[in-house]
Amino acid sequence: MNCEVRARLLDELSFAVAEYNRAVNRMINQGKRADPILREMANQAREECAECRAALLEHEREHGCVATLALI
Repeated sequence: MNCEVRARLLDELSFAVAEYNRAVNRMINQGKRADPILREMANQAREECAECRAALLEHEREHGCVATLALI
């Protein structure tokens, strides 16, 4: 059986990682003169990734849905 909460948390993590990737790419495209605002955006996106990952790991630990999925 698929865990809907885990799927939602994975989607949120995937979106956060994509946002972080876009922010880093914007910084790379600006090169040495990267705007401090872009750095802040990248830092915020990185923090969001960490929060999403922590929420996913906590859910998996509490719910045990990873062990269930591993049997499929």
